[in-house]
Amino acid sequence: MRSFQQLVVTANRIAAEFNGSRDTCILTSFALHNVLQRLGYNSRPLRIEAAIFPNDQKLSGNILGSIERGARRAASPDMWWGHLGVVVDNDWLLDPTLDQANKKEWSRTIHVGPLAVRLEEKFWAGWGSILGRVLINRDCSAIAGCRK
Repeated sequence: MRSFQQLVVTANRIAAEFNGSRDTCILTSFALHNVLQRLGYNSRPLRIEAAIFPNDQKLSGNILGSIERGARRAASPDMWWGHLGVVVDNDWLLDPTLDQANKKEWSRTIHVGPLAVRLEEKFWAGWGSILGRVLINRDCSAIAGCRK
């Protein structure tokens, strides 16, 4: 896990410097996937939903890549309403741009960074939507999901 966590942090840092922005999940995830493939890992990009929920009830959470269907306004030019991560061997979910979910009004203890999380078997056993909860720290948790 430590090496995957180091990879997502490095990918995040380089992408932010190169692109001047944190909302680059497509570019960053494909670059990370390319690096993983070159290192011999079986990886693939995966459209995901990532939701960050502060444990403080007074603060609202943030959702990246909502999978919900229905009418929605068009995304800004060169943007996408989805969110992309990378799966390695169906065992690891890597989200190198999870930090784009952070809100300015949140305290630093709530802010999240890039994430590498080992998936439980039940992550892939869901019906329609796949969800997994991750405790980021004592002040915040995340939910990651994808649609089959």
